Amino acid sequence: MINWRAAMAAFGLTCLVSTGASAQGWNIAPEGYAYKPATPCLEDPVRAVKPIRPGGAVYRVCEDQVAYLKQSIEEAEREGKLLIVTVGATWCPWCAALQRAMPGPEFFERKGDAIDYAKTFKHIEIGLSTTYQGRNALIYSGDTAVKGLLASSGGVELEAIPFIFMIDPKRPDRVFARNTKDLSDFATGAQNMAGFRKAIAEGYAFLTTQQKAGQR
Repeated sequence: MINWRAAMAAFGLTCLVSTGASAQGWNIAPEGYAYKPATPCLEDPVRAVKPIRPGGAVYRVCEDQVAYLKQSIEEAEREGKLLIVTVGATWCPWCAALQRAMPGPEFFERKGDAIDYAKTFKHIEIGLSTTYQGRNALIYSGDTAVKGLLASSGGVELEAIPFIFMIDPKRPDRVFARNTKDLSDFATGAQNMAGFRKAIAEGYAFLTTQQKAGQR
C-alpha cells in the first residue's frame, strides 16, 4: 500500500484538480481540457510504457486516459456491464500485485461466488504516476480522470493506491470509490484478494440497490 498523500508531498508534486464539464453526463474533465503527455513520454515514449522493474505495474502512461475512461464507459454500457476502474502507479508494488491477480482465479476466472465477475464487470486501469529521472512524475490525464470520478463519489478522498472505483455507465451521479490500504500487505507487497472481492461486492450492492454501501 502506498500512502498517496505522503508520496506526493515527498516528491513535491501538485495534483491538478479538475472541475466542471461533462461528457454524456459524466464529469470527467474540466471545460477546455487538453491532453498533456507525461514527462517521460516526451523523452522516450517506448521506454516510458515499459515496467520500471521486472513484474512492475504497467499503465497507459503515454495515452490520454480521460479519453480512455470515456471510451470504456461507453463500451461498458453497450456490453451491459458495470465498470471497475483500478488506480495506481508504475512504481507501486501493490498495484502490480493487483494487476497480476485480477485476470486469474482470484477474480475474473473465479467460479462459485454470488457474483459472476467476468459477466458482470468490465475492468480498466488508470495510472496516476510514473517515474522520471529517479523521481515520481504525475500523469496529468490520469489525475484528471481520477479527480472527475472522485467528484461523483460523495466526498471520498484518495488516500492510498491501489484505489478502486466502480461505475454504472447509466448513473454518473453514483460512483463507488474505495481506498484499499486495509487490503495491502506492506511487508510482502501482496494484495488481500478475498478482501478485494468483498470490496467489489460492496460496490456492486451500492450500485444495484438504494442502500449506500460503506465507502472508505
